[in-house]
Amino acid sequence: MLWTIEAKGGYFDCGKAFGAACAESIAYRLAREFRANAVESYIEELKKVDALCRTLYPEYVEELEGIAEGSGADYWSLLLLNTPELMERHQGCTTVAVSNESEVYLVHNEDGNGNERSEDCVILHYVLPNCSFYAFTYAGEIAGGSYSWNSHGLYFSVNYLKPIEIDFTGRVSRNFVARKVVEAKSIQDAITVLEHGQDVSGYHYYMGQGTELVSIENFQNEVSVKKVMGVDVHANHYLHEQFVDRASGKPNSLTRQKRAEELKQQGVDPLHMLADRANLPNAICTEFGDGLHTISTIGFYPKEHVIKLYEPETLKIEQEFPYEFK
Repeated sequence: MLWTIEAKGGYFDCGKAFGAACAESIAYRLAREFRANAVESYIEELKKVDALCRTLYPEYVEELEGIAEGSGADYWSLLLLNTPELMERHQGCTTVAVSNESEVYLVHNEDGNGNERSEDCVILHYVLPNCSFYAFTYAGEIAGGSYSWNSHGLYFSVNYLKPIEIDFTGRVSRNFVARKVVEAKSIQDAITVLEHGQDVSGYHYYMGQGTELVSIENFQNEVSVKKVMGVDVHANHYLHEQFVDRASGKPNSLTRQKRAEELKQQGVDPLHMLADRANLPNAICTEFGDGLHTISTIGFYPKEHVIKLYEPETLKIEQEFPYEFK
């Protein structure tokens, strides 16, 4: 079961609490992800990213500095970890959104790399002066790259998308843009963040507030928004018409998307779709050592006013969070 880190105060204070609680996991992940001279290899690019982030997202640089202070990790190593486009570290995730006259809900598998350990993943609960939120994240990474819900009644899941192209000129990592989205007050507020975020790549979001549920894809400052109607599924490649002709998908994502569509046609319950183990190592639900590792399964249920965390594959409820879907 995932553990929750409670932090209250400013951005630096919350980051410091996160870093201190996860110091061992952060050290492990940095050693696993990067070769010894990785920072030196990318230092010029990192300096440019750092300078622009300090202009566009100073509060999240402050948060990252807090993580460094709390964990004892090198700031530049953490910045590289939070700028995945430089080395393009790939992740997975499969999500099913449902919206019709009788029900509205969202279920999501959070997949890390095949060798990602569950003990290096947490639920952050930050209480900031103007907003509080819960968010799944990996040790050392700022919130936003996975599922989240905040005190404004906004909730979302995230799917990594293979970038169409990478050009850092005047742009920052998707991690910093998504971190801003975590604190958005509304779906429209989040869309505005994405339209002006100076993102170098992009994500797919299923985003909801109240009974409204939409699918959002972005690449850089381009944003496509579609209302969810019926049962909608998304893996890790662009599907919206605005981007699909310019993008491509990796076999793992294409296989999971196809399988999810098949299960949808067969009438399989959306939550149970996420426990499917067919097509290993490219399955929707995977274990440690597979191509990906399904670490967490979550369900957002507005009409029940509850968020549920499940054990992947067995779908046993591990935690429940009462939530007012405003």
